[in-house]
Amino acid sequence: MRELMWDMIRTGEFLNGFVTNKDSTVSKKAEIEKWFAKVYLLHKINREVFDKSYAYYKDRPALMKNILDSLAKRQVYVRPVIRDSSALKDTNISRRNSILPSDTIPRAFDSLRKKMIKRRKDLLNTQ
Repeated sequence: MRELMWDMIRTGEFLNGFVTNKDSTVSKKAEIEKWFAKVYLLHKINREVFDKSYAYYKDRPALMKNILDSLAKRQVYVRPVIRDSSALKDTNISRRNSILPSDTIPRAFDSLRKKMIKRRKDLLNTQ
């Protein structure tokens, strides 16, 4: 049930972010049912089995809380694992141009630090 609910949540987020809000001609209910049917198929169940299982957990709040807590702790974005480094070599983009200069962050920090020091001096001079 945990994996099924995780996929349902992710599907719902996808639908809200990219499908139903972007295209006003799409029937929201039909589109949601279509995508949830794909999730049911992926988990080799149907809507009735999901509804029955969901009702079971809904009637047992402690079990439902365990599932929802584990989903809340789950990482949303998983970094892809690149197993073949040749895929990186085929790109035409220079690695040097695609990465920000290494001193960008310290420079920003230094400018903020200078502003704070200036404010302190100004406060001391006015007192």
